[in-house]
Amino acid sequence: MPNRDKENWIINIQNAATAVARELGWETVKYVLAEYGGGASSIETLHPSYYESVYNSLFDYEVGLKD
Repeated sequence: MPNRDKENWIINIQNAATAVARELGWETVKYVLAEYGGGASSIETLHPSYYESVYNSLFDYEVGLKD
């Protein structure tokens, strides 16, 4: 994965994680990382193969907050 793509994914994941944590707490973000990120304990340790699934899950939580 090109470095620029990796950076964009991380930024998007961080933004979604912040929005979710603001409303539901960091425990929810940690759950998503563990469940959809192959057991990752943080965004920094997340393997690129899980970026999309983690982002999609966080995004779903974020959209649910707006409903």
